[in-house]
Amino acid sequence: MKHLLLGLFLFPVALFGQSFSAFKDATAFVYKKDSLGNPVPAGTCFLIAKYVTNDTSRFYTFFVTAKHVLQDKDGSLLKEFYIRMNTKDSNSRFIYYKIDTSEKNRSVFFHKDSSVDLAVFLY
Repeated sequence: MKHLLLGLFLFPVALFGQSFSAFKDATAFVYKKDSLGNPVPAGTCFLIAKYVTNDTSRFYTFFVTAKHVLQDKDGSLLKEFYIRMNTKDSNSRFIYYKIDTSEKNRSVFFHKDSSVDLAVFLY
């Protein structure tokens, strides 16, 4: 896992020749639910992809954000949230995301040092 996360953070270096719009298009917004269940902005995240070794037709997709964005006011991990992504037709859409922290189906990863404010989740 350590090598996968390191590779994910080095991957954007390979995009050095891309225009700014390519990076802007990889940005999304994280929304939490308010007390009425309505989505409210919580922070941003960015999308990265990592090709499967020896198979460039397949890739893993990840979102990266700050850990505190995925936490409630009391510091507990959210059970669910939304990602708002802009679409090519200049609209946007919400994607529901449920956090699973079980070892078998883990969908979100944090740094082993709890003071590091970083979260990576599978898409």
